[in-house]
Amino acid sequence: MFIEDDDVVFHRTKIINIALGVVNTEFVSVWDADVLVDKIQIAESMNVLREGKADLSFPYNGIFLNTDIIIRNLYLVNHNIKKLHRFKNYMSQLYDDNFVGGAFIINMEKYRLSGFENENFYGWGPEDLDRVLRWQNLGYIIHRSQGPMYHLCHPRDINGCMRSEIQNKLCNQQLAYSQYL
Repeated sequence: MFIEDDDVVFHRTKIINIALGVVNTEFVSVWDADVLVDKIQIAESMNVLREGKADLSFPYNGIFLNTDIIIRNLYLVNHNIKKLHRFKNYMSQLYDDNFVGGAFIINMEKYRLSGFENENFYGWGPEDLDRVLRWQNLGYIIHRSQGPMYHLCHPRDINGCMRSEIQNKLCNQQLAYSQYL
């Protein structure tokens, strides 16, 4: 599906909701384009969801590691996640131990009942916490797989940085609150 969009800011929540309109599966996964987890973690998440032990799963344990350019380039040679595992002690952790962005897998009906994505969030940032708070308020069972999520470093443009003091404040609130998740 191609959606033409001339806006310089990627209205992520809106595009995700459009894509969800054509999905016809029991489970759906939403991923940032620059993150990776081991396939074993994805399998763990899917098993827990299929068994009905959770409503949604983060296919990582809350640890979000950032590659540097050298480690990213090593990975890009053959796309072997074992390279990332091997060098994870040399990576910086971007957020605290309870990060809630990057990727999740959810039961499609539960996602629909939660209102999908909140399109009032324009661009990138605090929509991750909003989503998790709604899920918690609805009593959804949240699972986390074992193992970290890796972020492949890249240059930042308007879509990868804070565009306003309000967005910066909301993201800081998310980081502060996530320690209690």
